[in-house]
Formats: sequence, structure tokens, C-alpha cells
Amino acid sequence: MKTINTENFEVVINGNKGYFEHNELGEDRGGELIFEAGELVDYDGVMVLPLEVAEALNGNGIDVDIELHCGLKIPQKALKRIRDTEETLRKYGYESLSFYMKNECHRENLFNAGDIVIIPKGGYGVVVGWNGSCNYDVFYFKEEIVRNVHPNNLKGIKE
Repeated sequence: MKTINTENFEVVINGNKGYFEHNELGEDRGGELIFEAGELVDYDGVMVLPLEVAEALNGNGIDVDIELHCGLKIPQKALKRIRDTEETLRKYGYESLSFYMKNECHRENLFNAGDIVIIPKGGYGVVVGWNGSCNYDVFYFKEEIVRNVHPNNLKGIKE
């Protein structure tokens, strides 16, 4: 059994099951967690899994689909940038953004347009493109803006 304490939650992992409780509200803001093969497959007790709980699980080897379980929705303006990026790459014969970044920019930390990433100083973003200095353009969910981010400053949510 493993217990993870975050700022607002206690998260317990015990084999294929677990639970989380809010430090002040207890089980009223808590629920059951169900895992299979190192991945969160279901939860009960809340409509949307708190992002803080998902981050704690991801940071402790449990794969969590942040978009699915935490309700992160990619806004239309970010989806348009992703489509534009993919169209531009195809136009110039590149199969993906990660292929371009590896071959043209000689980058090693590779992401594709549409990948959800952990951004500097915490939180989440989605890769929407790249720029001339071979950095990624990332839409920050919380701030709802696009920022230029060096690949080494991003972490995939499934790493």
C-alpha cells in the first residue's frame, strides 16, 4: 500500500484499487480508484477526477488519461492551430511534428501536435505547433494562451 499526500488530498494506492480523500472535506470530495496494468481505468465518488489527484497518480507510476478523467477539453482555437500545423507539415512532406523536430531541429524530447503535456511550474498544456527556434508552441489550459516552450521544459503525461 502506498500513500501520497498532496496539498489538498490523500491518495492511497493498494494493488488494483485505491482511493482519495480531501484533507478538509474528507470523503465528500473523495472516491474510489480502480487500476489495471498500471493505468487508472475507472473511479467513483466524483463526476470529474480532481487534477491534483491525477497529477499525484501520474507522478507515482500510474498512467492517467488527463483529458478523459479530468475533463480537460481542447478549445476550438487550439484545435485550429493543431489542424493548421498538421496541414503545413503534410504540405512539406513531414509525417508528424515529432518527425520534423527530430530530423530538422535535432531535438530529443519529442511531442506531436495535440499531445497533452505537463508545462513548466505545473499544470497542463497541449502542443499546437512549433516556431523558428525549434521550440514548441503550447496552449496553456489554465491561462488560455499559447506560449513558446523549449522541449526540455515539457514532460509528457505518460512519462
